[in-house]
Amino acid sequence: MAPSATAWLARRGRRRGDGRTVLVAGPGNQRGPSEVRAIAGRRPGATVLTGAGATPAATLAAIDGAAVAHLATHGRHEAQNALFSSLELHGGPVLGYDLQRLEEPPELVVLAGCELGLSEVRPGDESFGMASALLAAGTATVIASVCRVADEAASEAMVGLHRRLAAGRTPAEALAQAAAGTGFVCLGR
Repeated sequence: MAPSATAWLARRGRRRGDGRTVLVAGPGNQRGPSEVRAIAGRRPGATVLTGAGATPAATLAAIDGAAVAHLATHGRHEAQNALFSSLELHGGPVLGYDLQRLEEPPELVVLAGCELGLSEVRPGDESFGMASALLAAGTATVIASVCRVADEAASEAMVGLHRRLAAGRTPAEALAQAAAGTGFVCLGR
């Protein structure tokens, strides 16, 4: 899913991430800290932001130019305007608008919160939601849930996803093998 063929073509020639992985656990997400620690064990050198360190400014700075961003946060899908959909972080939200201002969006973004893969279709068949905001900003692939997912199932699926990604699977293959039937979908390339 790309917002348009023009946007997709414009992204094709760009440099894609610097190899860094960024793992963020937002406040109030009980599974977030343990999930990102488990994933960090499979991704040596990953930047991990949790607790008071997982602020909007620190998160945006860390993910700009990263290859992979995993965001274990609560979020809110804003049906009326995707740019106001949000991810809850320590000290405030990151909006879809903020993500569109990244200089070099991550190649792969995993939104490990409930319903952050939802979108609304507006006149002209334009899709609005957090995932479509990321794709429009230049992210090549977004993995997100389109429904509520139990914490244990989500955490198990996300750790399995990263285990398979680290083994060389494509995002779609890794997701199909690790999270079939959980409500997580792979969007983009």
